[in-house]
Amino acid sequence: MAKVFLIFALFFIVVKSYLLAVACWLIGLILDLYPKINSEEREKREKEKWEKEEKKWSEAEEREKGERRRREAEEKREKAEKEQREAEEKRKREEDNRNKEKYKDYRYCILVLLAKIMKADGDTMECELDRVKSTIRRYYKTKEEQYEALNTFKSILDDNNYFSIWSSLNTQFDYTAKSELIMELLAVAYSDNNLKYAEEKEILHIVGQLRITSDEYKSIYSIFIEKYNKGFYSENKSQNENRKDHYYKKQEEHRNSKQGKTNNEDSHDSRQISSREKNAYAILGVESNASDEEIKKAYRALAIKCHPDNVASLGDEAIRQATESMKQINMAWEVVKMARGIK
Repeated sequence: MAKVFLIFALFFIVVKSYLLAVACWLIGLILDLYPKINSEEREKREKEKWEKEEKKWSEAEEREKGERRRREAEEKREKAEKEQREAEEKRKREEDNRNKEKYKDYRYCILVLLAKIMKADGDTMECELDRVKSTIRRYYKTKEEQYEALNTFKSILDDNNYFSIWSSLNTQFDYTAKSELIMELLAVAYSDNNLKYAEEKEILHIVGQLRITSDEYKSIYSIFIEKYNKGFYSENKSQNENRKDHYYKKQEEHRNSKQGKTNNEDSHDSRQISSREKNAYAILGVESNASDEEIKKAYRALAIKCHPDNVASLGDEAIRQATESMKQINMAWEVVKMARGIK
């Protein structure tokens, strides 16, 4: 169409109608430029449209990337938590296995040293064997375990190799476990209500091998006496009650004798320390003339060393024995506090 008007413009120039020629030329020029202007506008609109679309796609892509990163981070976190749980479960299984082996070793060490005590005087007594069986029943729960442990004990009686026991006890077990073990040995030695010289000598040898000092042994022995007098190592109920009756009878006699003192006693006699107080001082591992601060310090240290939590991995019976020992320590502390008026 633009070309037609340009032809008309040429025609009008030839006929010397210049105004019409200019008009046709302008019309042709407009018609020629209009598509180009319109095309540029369309292209501009299209370009703006595509830019908007690209921006939208870019935002959508960024959102998708962000979501993907979030999912990856979540998966990574879940994986890390899973690995942590698995590591924790593995650690717990390994710890349980170690505790089982530790518990097994501790009971085996008890059997070995019980055999050592029984052979100390060269005479295996029926009451001692009964006490060993009682110990086995307390530490081994099922009949099968008890039967196997008794057979193990009998085989140990014929063996004299103890060198590995000391290393195992000293490297694996703390003061609480070793002190309860010594009390078990004393319980067997006292099965006939008499601690023989050979048995005492053997126990003192074991105490030395376990790196227990003489003062610590005095404390352990005093705790044992309190527990033994109450029948804590015997399964025979009548014997337990007899020991308890005997224990409380002695305490009553002590109170009556104290109340029956005459008013003309001198000041030294009125401050004499009772057997109960002496045993309390022995349990705490201090002398009767120690200061209040020294006694408090000794009690706190002993309470930490003998806490039942220290044998939590050694089974219910070890915990039960340690709990009773801790009870005797607390009772000794109460006796000393009352006697001294410590607040």
